[in-house]
Amino acid sequence: MDWVKRLTGRIVALDTAPLIYYVEGHPIFIKKVRPFFEALAKGDLIGLTSAVTVTETLVKPFKSNRLDLISKHLDFMAAYISVIPLDTEIAKTAAKLRAEHNLRAFDAI
Repeated sequence: MDWVKRLTGRIVALDTAPLIYYVEGHPIFIKKVRPFFEALAKGDLIGLTSAVTVTETLVKPFKSNRLDLISKHLDFMAAYISVIPLDTEIAKTAAKLRAEHNLRAFDAI
């Protein structure tokens, strides 16, 4: 896919939904995200996300007591994605984004 090729060599910040689609094999969206995650696994690009994404991806598996999905998400992120911890500077920037754009806290982070 052309859009994935254009990302080659770049650092890409990931949100929750694409991770869930890929790791859990969403029946509709897996076809759209698979090329991206295959490129990520090959090292063609670098993926990062925030600790908030970890929280968001694990809510449903915890709710349904799907320990297998919890492990699958955590193992995938550990192998292929750098998780950025929250710190004061990120919190300050998130507050500014919330104030300027009326975003929810997690979206601002």
